[in-house]
Parts: sequence; C-alpha cells; structure tokens
Amino acid sequence: MMNVRCVIASKGLLSVVRISNHRLLMDTFADSKLKLLSPHTIAHSATLFSVCLDRQDNVHVVYLTEDEELLHTIYDPDTQQFHTLTIPLLYADTITSLQLFHMDQGLQLFVLTPDRLLQAKLTGLHWSAVDELIAQSNITEVHVTYENLEWRLTAVRKSEHITLLRWHYHSSRMQWIEGFSQELLGDWNTAEPLFIQKVEESKQKRVWVVLSYPRGRMIVRRYLDDLESSVLQPELEAELITPIRQVTSAMVSSHQGMLSFTWVSDQQLLHHRYDTLSHTWGMLNASPAQEPVWWTLLASAPHPRRSPAQWISPHEHIDANTSPLSEWLLCFKLEQSLEASVTYTESSLAYMMNIMEQRHQLQQELATSQSKLLYWRQQVRQKQQHVQQLLQKDALRTAGYQQQSTQSERLGEQTVPYVSSPRHSLAHTSSVASASAAAHQTEPSSSPAKLTIRGRLLSLMKRSHKKETVR
Repeated sequence: MMNVRCVIASKGLLSVVRISNHRLLMDTFADSKLKLLSPHTIAHSATLFSVCLDRQDNVHVVYLTEDEELLHTIYDPDTQQFHTLTIPLLYADTITSLQLFHMDQGLQLFVLTPDRLLQAKLTGLHWSAVDELIAQSNITEVHVTYENLEWRLTAVRKSEHITLLRWHYHSSRMQWIEGFSQELLGDWNTAEPLFIQKVEESKQKRVWVVLSYPRGRMIVRRYLDDLESSVLQPELEAELITPIRQVTSAMVSSHQGMLSFTWVSDQQLLHHRYDTLSHTWGMLNASPAQEPVWWTLLASAPHPRRSPAQWISPHEHIDANTSPLSEWLLCFKLEQSLEASVTYTESSLAYMMNIMEQRHQLQQELATSQSKLLYWRQQVRQKQQHVQQLLQKDALRTAGYQQQSTQSERLGEQTVPYVSSPRHSLAHTSSVASASAAAHQTEPSSSPAKLTIRGRLLSLMKRSHKKETVR
C-alpha cells in the first residue's frame, strides 16, 4: 500500500497528518519556510485515516486502530488541544477505506468494506452508528460535491463494468436519497490496472477520467458530467504506447485543456501530458521513486485552479519549490504577511484611538480649568473692588475726623467728636484731659462748686471714652 499523507493548509496552520510505524502523527510547521516543530501523536496504533476541515478551521481526523476501533479526533488550532470521540460500529466487516467530508449539517463519514458502503453522521456532539447505505461490492471510492444548491454523493463501483452510484441529500430528513446509477461505456478489463478520477476543470464543468493500463499501453477516456441531468457523455479517448509493466497508483489533473498524468510503476514515477485541443502527447518524464507518497491537500481557501488537490512525489519530503504545494506555500506566506500587517494596523489604530480619547479628556479638563480660572479671577476682582471701597471710606472718615478736631481745638470746645477708631479716641481723650489739667493749673484759686463741676466733667469724659473703646 502506498504511503498516504494529508497536508493541511488553513488559516494559521500548516501541518501534515501521516502514519509512521503504526503511529498516527501530525507534523506542525512553524511558518511558510517549513520549519518542523515537534510532531503530535494522535494515536499509537492506526491503519487507516481520513481528514477534513470545518468552517472554523478545526482539523477532524477519523482513523481505524489495529484493534478495529473507529475513533474521531478533533484538533483545535487556537488552543492546540485534541479531543477524541468513539464512533460505534454495527458491522464486523473488514474496513478497506475511510472517507470523511464536512457538510453544512455536520460531518459525514463513509466506510468502505468489500461487500457494502457504510455511512455515519456527526450532528452535535455524538456520532450516529455506522449503518449500511447500500449493499454493493467492489466500491472503491466516494465523492461528495455541492451542485445546484444540493449535496450529491457519487460512489464508484468497479466489477465487470464501471458504475457510478448516485445519491442526493435531503436536508429536512437528513438522509441520503438514492438516485439512478449509470455505467461508463467502454471495453474495460477490470483485471488490468484501472483508475477513475473526478476532475474539476471549472465551476461549470466536471469530468470523469478513466485510466487503464493494458500491458505496454495507456488508454485515456474522458466523460463529461452534465450537472443538470447528471448524464455522462463520452468526450475523449486517447491511447499511448509506453514501456509499462505494472502500475500501482495513478492520478490525473486538468488545466486549460491540458491533461497531466502521473503514475507509479516499477519503482519509477512517470509524468505525461496530453493536449486535448491539439490532440497531441508531450514528452514522457521518469524519475526514481523508491518510496513514493500520495499527497492530499486540504485548505480552507479556494486553491488555484492549476494546483491539483492531489499529487504523487518520489519521496516523503515536501519540495517547496517544485511540488504543487509551492503555490500554496506562497499563498500561505502572503496570508501570514497580510495577517501580520492587519494585526499591526489594528494595534496602531487602537493606539491612535486611545491617544484621541486621552486628548478629548485633556481638552475637557482644560475647559474645566479655564472656567474655574475665570471664576476665581472674577472673585479676585470683586474682592479688590471691595477692598478699594473700604479704603476710600476709611480715608474719608479719617479726613473728616482731622478737620473736626482742628475746628474743636480752635474753638476750645470740650465736646467729644465722632472717633473713627479707638486710637483716635484715646488721642482725643488725652488731649482733652491735658487741656483740662492745664486750665486747672492756671487758675490760682477755685471755689468748691467749680471743683465739683470739674470732677463731674472728668468723670463723664472717662465714661464716654470707655464706651467708645467698647464700641
């Protein structure tokens, strides 16, 4: 059996699922330069596996262990965690092939045995039991496509004739409804190496290519698959004489009317091309292939039309320059660069938004501070005006007192004028007392009555002085 490997090229993930020494491994690469990290061990014993991607870029791997146990492992690239589920089996038939597909309603698993085609589906968190879809022998492969707004299933059966078995999916009933079967017309010898493959030449054109290798020859037949009526129409037949003995694997790809053939024979990998427009063959190329590998490419984004989803290499190493994966690696590198640019732009925009928010807050604080400053300036002006008014009043009172004191001294009055302050009152009282004492000293003699009057006057003046002081 040829070594089979599956390359997963999705957003943020580039890895290879393979079986090595009965162990199922996932090799994860760090970047587009194919720098290998430590491999993850999915299972310690496995014989068959099939891989698919869902819309969240989660990797789903269904594999068969050496103990005939069917398991399903989910790999989340964000958390890098593995989750394993068990798929119940209802039949003890020998499983020859597993083919896993992702549909809108969930995952669909098709199990091929020598006598029947089995099917199971994952809806929610649990798998349904693997039950029989059709009891037919010699079914080699199945294809699931979305055409004309519905899911279609085609199984290839090779016995005496090549027969295509068709179903369409009933969404409300969640069941496959069997349709009609159709044979590929031709003189087939199923005892000889015979390979059939579905090729997408465009979104509107799908063809089936049959390769047969009688001894010393290669015969190519192409059938157009009408999407409306699902009728197969023979379109091309070509033959080439080659020194071929025994073919173990073969594949075909198509691009702009050019059919490219690759097959393995006698530890050699051979390449050939056929131009369907001019009906001419190209040169036959051969390279040694001691351990050829069949590669299958899964990607979340639509792949370039000229890059086939499958290819055969003469060794197990990925050649980033010459293999069909080179274009994918280039797209993956550009996607990583674009994602890094978008991340940097988003961080820069977030930083600018933060600065703008801080600027807005500072502008608000500045406006508040300016309004407060204006308020306090008004308060200072009001206080200054009030102080000036008080100083003017005090100056007027002081001038009036001085004028009144001058007039009193001139007239020799003993009355107590209005005193604007205690200091002025004390000065006035002292001056009056001094004047009275001087007058008393100048008089040589006085009567007792006069002395009594003078004493009363002095007493009244002292009382008046005390009242003014209290005030």
